[in-house]
Amino acid sequence: MPTCGIHLVSTTYRTWLPGDDRGHWSPLLDFYGALRERGHRLRVGDPITRQRGEGIADEPEKVLSPREVQTVADTIGALITSPHSPPLVAGRPTFKPPVIYAAAIERTHFHLLTGIMREDVGIFMGRIKGITSSAVCALPENAGRRHVWTAHYWEVFLFDDGGVEAVQGYIEAHNVRRGLAPNPFPWVHPRRVRK
Repeated sequence: MPTCGIHLVSTTYRTWLPGDDRGHWSPLLDFYGALRERGHRLRVGDPITRQRGEGIADEPEKVLSPREVQTVADTIGALITSPHSPPLVAGRPTFKPPVIYAAAIERTHFHLLTGIMREDVGIFMGRIKGITSSAVCALPENAGRRHVWTAHYWEVFLFDDGGVEAVQGYIEAHNVRRGLAPNPFPWVHPRRVRK
């Protein structure tokens, strides 16, 4: 079954630790930090894993200021609309950005709904998180900060129009809730689901 879209979410540093009471996808750790069980499935809160996560973190949590939210949005937009000197293979660029159907940049996380990827999702998310992190850390108020995003991200592959439509509406509702237009970014091209 072909993929119609991918919903991607990343959280800012320390705002959703492994073991979080809201649920988490992280591996479970014992009191000594040894792996009890691998991640990749939804779990209820786990205080020991959360305590280990807090102990490993080496900077305070990162909640984006309005200026930083705009920096993230502008940086993603620049990357999506005109990639910065992508590497060449056989004289051709290796990065062709996907179409973005919906996006919300919040103070503690971002959502992207993309079309079909022409590269590994992990490489794409690494590029988005790396470039936006560099832009945010370059702001004078972040001198010395090294982390903006958590190490991992969340992905859901969508295989039908109904799924894409539901996620697009969900992300647009995030923007409306904050008093913005459903699609406040010029680099977003909402998917019109065939009826």
